[in-house]
Amino acid sequence: MDSQDNILYLKQKCNAQLDHIQKLEKILKLEREEGDLKTKKIQELEELLKEEQNKEKIVRNQVLIEEISNDFFGFARVLKHMLQEIPSMKIFIQYKNNCQNARDYYKVSKPELDKFVGDLVGEKDFDKFFRYCAALGVIRSDQGKYVYINPAYRYYMFRKQAFDYIREEE
Repeated sequence: MDSQDNILYLKQKCNAQLDHIQKLEKILKLEREEGDLKTKKIQELEELLKEEQNKEKIVRNQVLIEEISNDFFGFARVLKHMLQEIPSMKIFIQYKNNCQNARDYYKVSKPELDKFVGDLVGEKDFDKFFRYCAALGVIRSDQGKYVYINPAYRYYMFRKQAFDYIREEE
C-alpha cells in the first residue's frame, strides 16, 4: 500500500465513523422528542388527575356544608376532616423559641385556614365553627379572640393533642 491508498483508506474510515455518529445523533434526537412527548402526556394526565381530585373535594365539601347546619355531629365530621387535611396543606408556622406554647400548640396561618374553613362550612357557619372549636379546646381562645397577631403574620393556635388524636385513629 502506498501513502495515497493509505490516505484514501483513512478518509473512508473517517467518513464511515462520521456517518455512524450522525445516525446516532438522529436516533438520540428522536428519542428525546419521544421523551418530551411522553413527559407532556404525563403532565397532561397529572393535571387531569388534579382537576378530578379538586372536583371530588368540592363535592365532598358541599356534602360537609350541608351536614354542619345546626348539627353538632356535622360539625364534628367537618372538624375531623379539617384536622386531617391541615398537615398536608403545610400551613403551620414555626415557633422561634421553645416556649410552653410551642410544646402545646401549633400555629396555623390564618389566611389559608380561613379560606379552607370557609370552603368547608360556608360563610353562614364560619364564626359558629370557630366558637365550637374554642369551646372544645381545639383552638386557643382568649376572651372570644381566636386570632393571634405577630408583626409578620396572623395565626390560630391549635392544640397539638387534637392532631395526635386524629393520627391515632388512622
